[in-house]
Amino acid sequence: MSERKQTEFGHLLTADNRSSFAKYRELVIGRGGWWELFRYECLMMFAAPVPGAVGYWLRKVTYPWMMGSVGRGTAFGRNMMIRNPSKIFVGSRVVVDDNVVLDAKGVESGRITVGDEVVISRNNILSCKGGYIKVGNHTNIAQNCLIHSEEKVEIGDEVIIAAYTYIVGGGNHDYSRLDIPIIEQPNLHKGGIVVEDNVWIGARVTILDGVTVHSGSVIGAGAVVTEDVPKNCVVAGIPAKVVAERS
Repeated sequence: MSERKQTEFGHLLTADNRSSFAKYRELVIGRGGWWELFRYECLMMFAAPVPGAVGYWLRKVTYPWMMGSVGRGTAFGRNMMIRNPSKIFVGSRVVVDDNVVLDAKGVESGRITVGDEVVISRNNILSCKGGYIKVGNHTNIAQNCLIHSEEKVEIGDEVIIAAYTYIVGGGNHDYSRLDIPIIEQPNLHKGGIVVEDNVWIGARVTILDGVTVHSGSVIGAGAVVTEDVPKNCVVAGIPAKVVAERS
């Protein structure tokens, strides 16, 4: 029988005989105690689903109680899913629309940091599983995007990310062995993803682990980016290649 291998976060949840309730607490608030869990449950029950201006006001007033920090003038939409809120830091004048997931679960170093004047449109997922996510100032993330980090994802200032984009910093598995399932084989991290300042990412783009997108670049819709994108270039295709230079 092979020795089972898991992600670090999966190991934290399954390695001992804690109750399912204790594991739920670990999942939603991390290392916090019963008071933090009670506060979280109250806010998710009574503030998260409330519509209209009353709901916006409730969340504006109450969410800073549980999150790492929230700047002035920030608005939170309905039905957000917030995991490990003490490791989530949101700047000033940020708009987080309905049904957004901010999930900072995982090891202690994992966190989500959002700069000032950022727009995170509805149905977006920002998820950590041992890594961190950093979003710079004045960045706009359109709807239905996934940003996932197992090591790091850094997005710079004034970046445009169009709808249905996948930025996946991790998730690579070794699959060379046939005697054990792929899920039990080691994760192969390539250093995460960096998107520098002033980048435009088109709709349905996929950016894979280990890529740096340099400043001033444009990624055409539907591209799959597997290698670094040079500065001030336009790339497109599967895999993405340079098709033009901005001059």
